[in-house]
Amino acid sequence: MAVMVALVSSYLISLLLVPALSPMLLAKVAAKPPVPRDNIMKRAFRGTIRSTLRHPVAAMVITLCVPVGGIALMPTLDVAFFPLADRDQFHIEVRLPAASSIAKTEALAHEVESMVRELPGIVRVSSFIGESAPMMYYNVLTNEDNNSAFLHLIVDTVSLEATNQQVPGLQQSLDKRFPQAQSVVRKYEQGPPFKAPIELRVYGDDLEVLSSLGLELAGLMHQLPQVTHVRAGMQRDLPRLVLDVDHTALSDAGLSTQSLAEQVGAALSGQPAGMLLEDTQQLPIRVRYADGWRTDAEQLAALRLVSDQVAEGLPLAAVAESDLAPSWSVITRRNAERVQLVQGYLVADALPAVSMAQLDAKLQAALVNGELTLPAGYRIETGGEAAERDEAVGKLLASVVLLVIAMVATVVLAFNSFRRAAIVFIAGAQAMGMGIVALLMSGHAFGFVIIVGIMGLVGVAINATIIIVAAFDDDPAARQGDMDAMLAVISGPTSRHIVSTTITTFAGLIPLMVAAGGLWPPFAQTVGFGLLLATLVSFFFTPALYRLWVASSGGEGSQT
Repeated sequence: MAVMVALVSSYLISLLLVPALSPMLLAKVAAKPPVPRDNIMKRAFRGTIRSTLRHPVAAMVITLCVPVGGIALMPTLDVAFFPLADRDQFHIEVRLPAASSIAKTEALAHEVESMVRELPGIVRVSSFIGESAPMMYYNVLTNEDNNSAFLHLIVDTVSLEATNQQVPGLQQSLDKRFPQAQSVVRKYEQGPPFKAPIELRVYGDDLEVLSSLGLELAGLMHQLPQVTHVRAGMQRDLPRLVLDVDHTALSDAGLSTQSLAEQVGAALSGQPAGMLLEDTQQLPIRVRYADGWRTDAEQLAALRLVSDQVAEGLPLAAVAESDLAPSWSVITRRNAERVQLVQGYLVADALPAVSMAQLDAKLQAALVNGELTLPAGYRIETGGEAAERDEAVGKLLASVVLLVIAMVATVVLAFNSFRRAAIVFIAGAQAMGMGIVALLMSGHAFGFVIIVGIMGLVGVAINATIIIVAAFDDDPAARQGDMDAMLAVISGPTSRHIVSTTITTFAGLIPLMVAAGGLWPPFAQTVGFGLLLATLVSFFFTPALYRLWVASSGGEGSQT
């Protein structure tokens, strides 16, 4: 929106304010026209343009080699679709086994927090026990509320450099010092939120099958060199109390299964006993047996059950045998289907697309070799960064199609010629290739920001081509293909306008090119150097194609 407002404002200023100020500011200058100056660069430029007009086909082939080569090399680019955020902050997610108590998680929080505080460059550490931190960044998921085995830490540093320096080493230190927990140190990222960089989703009905498949896929993920931790969501990792009830004894004691469940539940989970008012906040009070009693099997068997027939109470062991059995800690669903989520976390600054491609190759090989069998009715799909990337690209391309149609219609109507419009958009396609060449030269990864930058680069390149084509059309001799007239048009005010616009745009991008972080430098370097290359090509490709395609057919006769 800001760019659109700036463009409209610039257009209104050039249309209304500049003509009003020009007579006052340029009157004395117009009375003394500048003396034309010649130098070796101008002579070389005119000589190259003359050779281009003399041999248009060869010139077009040569200028097409660079952008076509850039597009051909595009599959070799690394892909980091959503760049990291340039923040002096990172966060740590720590998960204990599902049955861990809040007290155990709190004790671990104190140890982790004290360890992180000792690192150089750390300003503040905030811990959130049993829940996710409040949403303080737009793409961080906060879906771990009421989870006693979860710990979330927000770490502030003195600078972005300190964040980049501490994250890799801290991940290794936490893994060595706290092997009983799964610790994931993550930088903040741009783009839509996702739970893990790489993810596989297995859909099916049977929980046991989903659990088994999840463990097999987790094993494949562990083989990837850049994976630090893997989680298979649905597992039997939560102990559950199972009572084998003697219904005859229960009936003789005057109890029902419902009253038995209520009394055992009240003893273990507690029972509401009012509210406590602290300042303006109401805190619920729950009464239950002490932790030491609730975690002891013998004490649990001695639980006194109360009924009308047994006033002094009856031990639980008299009516039921208790045992602990593994149960599902969570059953996840997606679009009303049961799904096993297998998530992988990567080392700092690793590219999810690279690891996902490696995982996909291993998965396909395992399916072909029979190492992994997918039962009928079960399917696997990709999640994580790859799924969000595909969704973002789909939304972007949906709008791009409409924009391209509008641009084509506008240019065709402006020139009243399909050939001239074709020249303009061929130059735009060349600019896209030049943007890829600039990206290859800079060494950055391809991503969402680069796509946006290349779209802007194409727009600027189209604008330069429109200026050249319009200048040819305004000169009758150039429109007929006269080389001297076309050379005069290109080497005159037209080139000055285009070169000055290119230089000022490039200069405006220099602060972003040398800025710290991973967001703006790739964008600015791709647009800036791509613009220089695209402008250079437009001076040679556009005149050659115009003379070959438009002027050779008579100029006027080419308009449709």
